[in-house]
Amino acid sequence: MSLLTLADVEAGWHQKLIFWSGGLSALGGSPSQTIGVWNNKSLPPAGNLSIGNTANGLVPTDATLGAPAIGSFSGTGALIGADFASQNMLTVALYDRLFHAGSYSASGGLVTLSAQPSYVSRVPGGSYTGLQLFYEMAVAGTSNFTLTVTYTNQDGVTGRTTGAFAVTKYTAAVVFELPLQTGDTGIQKIESVNATGGDTGFFNIVVARPLWRSATDLGAAGAVATPWTSRTYGIDQVGMPQVYSDSCLWMTATYLGGLSPGIDAVFEIVSN
Repeated sequence: MSLLTLADVEAGWHQKLIFWSGGLSALGGSPSQTIGVWNNKSLPPAGNLSIGNTANGLVPTDATLGAPAIGSFSGTGALIGADFASQNMLTVALYDRLFHAGSYSASGGLVTLSAQPSYVSRVPGGSYTGLQLFYEMAVAGTSNFTLTVTYTNQDGVTGRTTGAFAVTKYTAAVVFELPLQTGDTGIQKIESVNATGGDTGFFNIVVARPLWRSATDLGAAGAVATPWTSRTYGIDQVGMPQVYSDSCLWMTATYLGGLSPGIDAVFEIVSN
């Protein structure tokens, strides 16, 4: 069976995957920062910001601590709905976390990766276009540092670079998208990571495939609101981005900093 029509969707196997956090980490009062909901939650159980592999990196799956478990299916799966509530103004984004490596020292200098595992099995149609690159703070430092990542782009061209990117001394779990070299639209492989000028901080490098982002802010600005505010997005707003039975679903939230709002999100997927 395919997932080409609404009848196919209705007849498919539906699963609801829950993310729940009683309070995301405060972000030091700076507005519009993004935090990865990886270690800041109760459901699924919190993941570890210490990845444990800087030499090669790892391909996380739904069995990786921090990701919701997806029921096994052999055909096509798709995201078809999102329902979430929060106590503060925010936007929510959902990704398939394809690759992560770390934790790297903010003063560790150049680390060249080798024997990197491939994530092509979770790239629809074998196209790396659209994949995004993030750094993720694992342990907060007390000074800024400079980060350069080299990578192989979507077409297999090696030696591409983010250029020297200035990283502010963000708190743990803050994530930020790194810029790709002009003309690049995706990433096949991370080649090296170079961090200089920092002190005690540690960070991860993450490659992710975007699945969906909420269209509007939710909740009240500047204060934790009671009661919670909720919003539902149906198939017409979420679309049907492909999800795999081993996808490592990773949520991020962007909100006004200095607060610790709770967040509750339910994502619905269907498979044939």
